[in-house]
Amino acid sequence: MGPELTAGRDTGSSAASGVRFGDVVKQMGSTVSDPESVGIERFLGLEHLDPGRLRVVRWGKVAEGTTFTRHFRKGEVLFGKRRAYQRKIAVASFEGVCSGDILVFAAEPDCLVPELLPFILQSDRFFEHALKTSAGSLSPRTRWHDLANFEFALPPLPRQREIADLLWSVENSAEQWNDVAATARTASAVWASQVMQELAEAGTGELSTLAEVRTGVAKGRRFKPNEATLELPYLRVANVQAGYLDLSALKTIRVRSDEIPRYRLQAGDVLLTEGGDFDKLGRGTVWRGEVEECLHQNHVFAVRTGEQLIPEFLELAAGSLYGRRYFLSCSKQTTNLASINSSQLKAFPVPNPPVDRQAELVNRHGRIRQGVKSAVQQAEHLRVLKSALMTSLLSL
Repeated sequence: MGPELTAGRDTGSSAASGVRFGDVVKQMGSTVSDPESVGIERFLGLEHLDPGRLRVVRWGKVAEGTTFTRHFRKGEVLFGKRRAYQRKIAVASFEGVCSGDILVFAAEPDCLVPELLPFILQSDRFFEHALKTSAGSLSPRTRWHDLANFEFALPPLPRQREIADLLWSVENSAEQWNDVAATARTASAVWASQVMQELAEAGTGELSTLAEVRTGVAKGRRFKPNEATLELPYLRVANVQAGYLDLSALKTIRVRSDEIPRYRLQAGDVLLTEGGDFDKLGRGTVWRGEVEECLHQNHVFAVRTGEQLIPEFLELAAGSLYGRRYFLSCSKQTTNLASINSSQLKAFPVPNPPVDRQAELVNRHGRIRQGVKSAVQQAEHLRVLKSALMTSLLSL
């Protein structure tokens, strides 16, 4: 056995030694041509792995059809080799098959504590190596051959166990906060659905009678040489999430100067998306003037409410199961896609209790949302702590 393999053994020394990834980790390359026939029930694609999260919480059912054949077992570590910058890795909690874009790893237990392997994969240095060795323009992929040459410091086994125990303690705490947030979201959704259904039975009003539905600016327009134009930031579907805005990638668009008042957003506008994937149908949040002189694309509606409708209440109604059922019932649907037009949105039967009752429900929902936000922040804080610990401990 080469000297690089003896570095991780119980030598009595606490010093870390350099090793090659391929000398302490095995790529598990077996395949199963007919998973269902051997009792395998689940499969995993890259879409089932969450960036930065080691737990698998979603999967597909083999019985519903899959072309995946790469075999993995419980406890093995899954690494997304395509677009490695997404940092998709997970520890398998069940046996299954996975996409060919997922590499399956297992530690050599004589040299590397298996529980430490996922954190080595999550380390910044490993991802930098994976990105540097990726090839391809649209969907860059790294290869096992290149990953196997990654060199890193590996302390003796007793120290590895200490590091793994500490990192798993932080990871498990972060997952507990994620569970708290998920439970609160579910409870909130159930509550909102029940409330909206009860209010709808008491009376509704068409959205067009309670608010102005404004359509947005279309892309790709041409202008005459003598037309005065300005380039301003605008919101796309990607910016409008369920209950919040993602302004990390805000683009600009050119419009005629005299059109700006028509497309300019105003604080209190309720932003609702016309569709796309089913989860984007009627998705929205309230605009609070986060960006000056901001417009909205034609795939994002801006709803400007009147005195009888609180913007946050409309957001709550549209995002509830009650609202989603309406949008799905009247949407134009194709395979995996759905959309609504302005006429259908204007006809949305909004539950219409008195404004003070709306305010009460909005405040209650706000407290629930704040609880979810706090849990998510706790989980994120722990993941930042874990990242710092990995940088410190795994560089020893």
